[in-house]
Amino acid sequence: MEDDHIRKIALHNQAGQLYRERHSVKNDSRDAVLGAGHFYFAEREEDAIRLINAIRKIEDLTVQQCEYLLNLLKNLSLSNSRNG
Repeated sequence: MEDDHIRKIALHNQAGQLYRERHSVKNDSRDAVLGAGHFYFAEREEDAIRLINAIRKIEDLTVQQCEYLLNLLKNLSLSNSRNG
């Protein structure tokens, strides 16, 4: 069970890194949102926040992506308030 959790974290981390790289090349806000979500699930909240802060054009996001981003921000806020 622990091995599955570690594998999931590793996969989310790798996906987050790939989306971050693609965002740095294409500057597509959708990649930043997806990458931030993967970093959050990889328990790399600081990387998730950095990627969210890199979003420049929120108007490129769909309504569903905006809702996902808002939920992600809420979860990051709750997580930081518990840790801080």
